[in-house]
Amino acid sequence: MDEGRGGLEGAAADAYLEAAYVPTLNRRFTRRATSSVDAHRPIQGCDLAAVLSVQTVRTAANDYTVRHGGRRYQIERRSITGGLRGGKVIVEERLDGTHKIRFRGRYLRWHEIPAAVPPAAQARPGRKRRRRAATPASVPSASAAPRRPAKDHPWRQPFQTNRTFLLCGKEGSSTLR
Repeated sequence: MDEGRGGLEGAAADAYLEAAYVPTLNRRFTRRATSSVDAHRPIQGCDLAAVLSVQTVRTAANDYTVRHGGRRYQIERRSITGGLRGGKVIVEERLDGTHKIRFRGRYLRWHEIPAAVPPAAQARPGRKRRRRAATPASVPSASAAPRRPAKDHPWRQPFQTNRTFLLCGKEGSSTLR
Protein backbone atom coordinates (compact mmCIF):
# COMPACT_ATOMS: atom_id res chain seq x y z
CA MET A 1 0.00 0.00 0.00
CA ASP A 2 2.74 2.38 -0.69
CA GLU A 3 1.31 4.79 -3.28
CA GLY A 4 3.07 7.76 -1.68
CA ARG A 5 0.68 7.87 1.28
CA GLY A 6 2.91 6.23 3.85
CA GLY A 7 1.89 3.14 5.80
CA LEU A 8 -1.83 2.64 6.41
CA GLU A 9 -3.08 0.47 9.23
CA GLY A 10 -6.33 -1.16 10.27
CA ALA A 11 -9.54 0.60 9.28
CA ALA A 12 -7.73 3.20 7.17
CA ALA A 13 -6.16 0.45 5.04
CA ASP A 14 -9.55 -1.26 4.59
CA ALA A 15 -11.17 2.02 3.57
CA TYR A 16 -8.42 2.69 1.03
CA LEU A 17 -8.80 -0.81 -0.47
CA GLU A 18 -12.57 -0.40 -0.87
CA ALA A 19 -12.48 3.18 -2.17
CA ALA A 20 -9.45 3.30 -4.47
CA TYR A 21 -7.40 0.14 -4.90
CA VAL A 22 -10.05 -2.49 -5.78
CA PRO A 23 -11.95 -0.24 -8.26
CA THR A 24 -8.64 0.56 -10.00
CA LEU A 25 -7.86 -3.14 -10.41
CA ASN A 26 -11.40 -3.87 -11.60
CA ARG A 27 -11.20 -1.17 -14.28
CA ARG A 28 -7.81 -2.41 -15.40
CA PHE A 29 -8.42 -6.18 -15.57
CA THR A 30 -12.17 -6.69 -16.10
CA ARG A 31 -13.10 -8.10 -19.52
CA ARG A 32 -16.55 -8.53 -21.02
CA ALA A 33 -17.54 -12.14 -21.80
CA THR A 34 -17.34 -13.10 -25.47
CA SER A 35 -20.64 -14.99 -25.22
CA SER A 36 -23.60 -14.57 -22.91
CA VAL A 37 -24.32 -18.32 -22.95
CA ASP A 38 -23.57 -20.18 -19.67
CA ALA A 39 -20.56 -22.41 -20.39
CA HIS A 40 -20.95 -24.57 -17.25
CA ARG A 41 -21.94 -28.14 -17.97
CA PRO A 42 -23.73 -30.44 -15.54
CA ILE A 43 -21.67 -33.38 -14.29
CA GLN A 44 -23.09 -36.63 -15.66
CA GLY A 45 -22.67 -39.85 -13.69
CA CYS A 46 -20.80 -38.31 -10.78
CA ASP A 47 -22.06 -38.34 -7.20
CA LEU A 48 -20.63 -35.13 -5.74
CA ALA A 49 -21.54 -36.13 -2.19
CA ALA A 50 -19.35 -39.24 -2.57
CA VAL A 51 -16.53 -37.35 -4.28
CA LEU A 52 -16.44 -34.68 -1.57
CA SER A 53 -16.58 -37.18 1.32
CA VAL A 54 -13.74 -38.39 3.52
CA GLN A 55 -13.11 -41.96 2.37
CA THR A 56 -11.41 -44.52 4.59
CA VAL A 57 -10.55 -48.10 3.62
CA ARG A 58 -11.50 -50.71 6.24
CA THR A 59 -11.56 -54.51 6.34
CA ALA A 60 -14.86 -56.31 6.93
CA ALA A 61 -14.57 -58.85 9.74
CA ASN A 62 -15.71 -62.49 9.49
CA ASP A 63 -18.96 -61.57 11.28
CA TYR A 64 -19.67 -58.86 8.66
CA THR A 65 -18.85 -55.95 10.94
CA VAL A 66 -16.78 -52.89 10.12
CA ARG A 67 -14.98 -50.74 12.68
CA HIS A 68 -14.59 -47.05 12.00
CA GLY A 69 -14.04 -44.07 14.29
CA GLY A 70 -14.45 -46.10 17.49
CA ARG A 71 -17.81 -47.47 16.32
CA ARG A 72 -18.94 -50.81 14.90
CA TYR A 73 -21.27 -51.19 11.96
CA GLN A 74 -23.11 -54.44 11.17
CA ILE A 75 -23.71 -55.12 7.47
CA GLU A 76 -27.32 -56.18 7.00
CA ARG A 77 -28.01 -59.69 5.71
CA ARG A 78 -29.56 -58.59 2.41
CA SER A 79 -26.41 -56.59 1.55
CA ILE A 80 -23.98 -59.47 2.11
CA THR A 81 -22.24 -60.59 -1.08
CA GLY A 82 -19.45 -63.00 -1.91
CA GLY A 83 -15.98 -61.83 -0.94
CA LEU A 84 -17.21 -59.42 1.71
CA ARG A 85 -15.67 -61.29 4.66
CA GLY A 86 -12.11 -60.06 4.91
CA GLY A 87 -12.71 -57.77 1.94
CA LYS A 88 -11.84 -54.10 1.73
CA VAL A 89 -14.77 -51.71 2.11
CA ILE A 90 -14.78 -47.93 1.84
CA VAL A 91 -16.43 -45.93 4.61
CA GLU A 92 -17.53 -42.52 3.35
CA GLU A 93 -18.03 -39.68 5.83
CA ARG A 94 -20.26 -37.24 3.96
CA LEU A 95 -20.32 -33.47 4.44
CA ASP A 96 -23.84 -33.67 5.91
CA GLY A 97 -22.57 -36.01 8.68
CA THR A 98 -23.95 -39.27 7.29
CA HIS A 99 -21.91 -42.41 6.67
CA LYS A 100 -22.06 -44.76 3.69
CA ILE A 101 -20.25 -48.09 3.29
CA ARG A 102 -19.29 -49.15 -0.23
CA PHE A 103 -18.00 -52.52 -1.44
CA ARG A 104 -16.98 -53.05 -5.07
CA GLY A 105 -18.90 -49.98 -6.25
CA ARG A 106 -22.12 -50.95 -4.45
CA TYR A 107 -23.48 -49.29 -1.31
CA LEU A 108 -24.29 -51.64 1.56
CA ARG A 109 -27.09 -51.36 4.10
CA TRP A 110 -25.87 -51.34 7.69
CA HIS A 111 -26.78 -50.41 11.24
CA GLU A 112 -24.63 -49.37 14.17
CA ILE A 113 -24.12 -51.88 16.96
CA PRO A 114 -22.71 -51.38 20.46
CA ALA A 115 -19.04 -52.00 21.08
CA ALA A 116 -18.09 -55.61 21.75
CA VAL A 117 -17.84 -56.67 25.37
CA PRO A 118 -14.58 -58.49 26.12
CA PRO A 119 -15.14 -62.17 27.05
CA ALA A 120 -13.64 -61.72 30.54
CA ALA A 121 -16.29 -59.11 31.38
CA GLN A 122 -19.19 -61.34 30.35
CA ALA A 123 -20.66 -63.11 33.36
CA ARG A 124 -22.67 -66.30 33.11
CA PRO A 125 -25.62 -66.37 35.49
CA GLY A 126 -25.51 -69.10 38.11
CA ARG A 127 -21.80 -69.80 37.74
CA LYS A 128 -19.05 -68.52 39.94
CA ARG A 129 -15.81 -67.64 38.36
CA ARG A 130 -12.80 -69.26 39.98
CA ARG A 131 -9.44 -67.64 39.89
CA ARG A 132 -6.25 -69.54 39.46
CA ALA A 133 -3.52 -69.03 41.97
CA ALA A 134 -0.84 -66.78 40.59
CA THR A 135 2.41 -68.59 39.93
CA PRO A 136 5.66 -66.68 39.97
CA ALA A 137 7.62 -66.52 36.75
CA SER A 138 10.46 -69.01 36.58
CA VAL A 139 13.83 -67.44 37.22
CA PRO A 140 16.95 -69.14 35.87
CA SER A 141 19.13 -70.46 38.66
CA ALA A 142 22.36 -68.57 39.24
CA SER A 143 24.30 -71.78 40.03
CA ALA A 144 24.15 -73.13 36.48
CA ALA A 145 27.55 -72.40 34.93
CA PRO A 146 27.95 -72.37 31.17
CA ARG A 147 29.14 -75.68 29.74
CA ARG A 148 32.63 -75.82 28.31
CA PRO A 149 34.02 -78.49 26.01
CA ALA A 150 36.49 -81.02 27.40
CA LYS A 151 40.27 -80.65 26.93
CA ASP A 152 40.39 -83.31 24.20
CA HIS A 153 37.33 -81.95 22.33
CA PRO A 154 37.99 -81.17 18.62
CA TRP A 155 37.17 -77.52 19.22
CA ARG A 156 40.18 -77.28 21.52
CA GLN A 157 42.65 -78.76 19.00
CA PRO A 158 44.89 -76.46 16.96
CA PHE A 159 43.50 -75.53 13.58
CA GLN A 160 46.31 -76.92 11.38
CA THR A 161 46.89 -80.29 13.06
CA ASN A 162 43.51 -81.87 12.49
CA ARG A 163 42.95 -80.57 8.95
CA THR A 164 44.12 -82.07 5.68
CA PHE A 165 43.91 -79.67 2.78
CA LEU A 166 45.47 -81.47 -0.19
CA LEU A 167 46.14 -85.13 -0.57
CA CYS A 168 48.78 -85.48 -3.27
CA GLY A 169 50.50 -88.62 -4.43
CA LYS A 170 53.93 -87.03 -4.89
CA GLU A 171 55.40 -84.25 -2.89
CA GLY A 172 56.42 -81.94 -5.75
CA SER A 173 53.41 -82.45 -7.94
CA SER A 174 50.83 -79.77 -8.42
CA THR A 175 47.13 -80.44 -8.79
CA LEU A 176 46.60 -77.32 -10.86
CA ARG A 177 47.82 -77.44 -14.48
